[in-house]
Amino acid sequence: MKKLLLVIIMLAICAAFFTMATNRRPWLKPQNQKPDIYTELQKDNEQIEENYPADPKALVELNNKIMSYLYSKHMVGDNLIDLYADTIRKFYSEELLLFTPKEDQIKNILEEKENYINKNIKLLKSEIKEVVYLDNNSKARVKVIYYISVGDITRNYNLENTKEGWKITSWQDSKLESRQLEEK
Repeated sequence: MKKLLLVIIMLAICAAFFTMATNRRPWLKPQNQKPDIYTELQKDNEQIEENYPADPKALVELNNKIMSYLYSKHMVGDNLIDLYADTIRKFYSEELLLFTPKEDQIKNILEEKENYINKNIKLLKSEIKEVVYLDNNSKARVKVIYYISVGDITRNYNLENTKEGWKITSWQDSKLESRQLEEK
């Protein structure tokens, strides 16, 4: 009798295990490790439309997040590059948009992307170092350090407060000495 009861329990345990293994819940399935940059860009686009960054720091933080996609090996395809350009251009002033036609920007993005791939350049981290308000808070300068696998770059963004919100009017890069991120 004990043996029969033990066999029934073992069969029930095996059946339960088999049922759980074949009917796994989606949250138990292994995650796809490849990031879906297109979906992330769409979310960022929606965020910009619904809740445009309120200050220069928030704008540059979101700009840096979007810019980091360019360094991803998963950022391939014309529709992705086009969406990337459309998204990043939402932060540009009218003058900068006129100065940089979308077609030229896409061409530059593709050249940059090819350069990053060929030279194995990776963006490790970006950090906002300083935000300075100018002209009674109608303009601002944001200093960012980009820690890149081949050295660091300091970028100074110039922004102005327009009726649509803060917009990037220009930026200037200066390359720092090549250093490791750990030394900072």
